[in-house]
Amino acid sequence: MTISKLNSFGVFGLTAIALICIAFSPFQSDWEVAKKKDGIIIYTKNVTGYEIKMFKAITTYKNIKISKVVEIIKHADKAEDWISDVSVGEMIKKTNEEQWLAYLLFDLPWPFEQREMTLNYKITTSTPEEVFIKLTINAEMPQKKEDAIKIENAEGSWKLNQVGADVKVVYSFVAEPNGNIPAWVINMFVVDGPIETLGKLNELCKVK
Repeated sequence: MTISKLNSFGVFGLTAIALICIAFSPFQSDWEVAKKKDGIIIYTKNVTGYEIKMFKAITTYKNIKISKVVEIIKHADKAEDWISDVSVGEMIKKTNEEQWLAYLLFDLPWPFEQREMTLNYKITTSTPEEVFIKLTINAEMPQKKEDAIKIENAEGSWKLNQVGADVKVVYSFVAEPNGNIPAWVINMFVVDGPIETLGKLNELCKVK
C-alpha cells in the first residue's frame, strides 16, 4: 500500500470512527427541556411507535433512603395516592419482590373517557446504591372497566440512585392513549402529570 493510499485510508478511517463515536456517545440525545418546576425537570422526545412524546422527569429527594422510594412504588394498591390522575390502583399479581403486575385507571377531564392499563413491573437492578425498575404494558389482560379505553402500548422505567443522603430519581414513560385527545390534555399527562407524581411521591417518602 502506497503512502498516498495510507493517508487516504487514515483520513476516511478516522472520519468513520469519529462518526461512530458521535452516534453512540452517551451525551448524544434528542431530549428537549419541556418544563422546570419545584426542582423537577421534564424532558420530552419523539420515540418510534408512538404518536405522543415520551417524557423523562428528573429530580432529587433530599434526606431519603432509596429503599423508601422502592417501597412506595411497589404498593400498587396505593397508586392513586401519588400517581397523577390515577383514580384506581390495583395489584393484580405479585410474582416476587422483583416482579409484579399492576392495574391503573386514569381520569381525564370531561368529556373524555377514562384510560386503563395493566403494567408489568420488573426490578432489573437492585443494590443499596441503585435500583432500576422496567415498566412494560401487558396488553393480554382483559379490560376491567367497560366504559374506559384500554391502553395497549406503553413502556417506561424508574431509575433510582442513592447519592449520599439523597436519592436521584429519573422517571421515564410513554403511552399511546388511543382516541382523539387534544394537545392540552396530552400536555397535562406528559408535562404536568410527572411533576405532580414526583412531588406527591416525595411527600410520601417523608412520612415515617
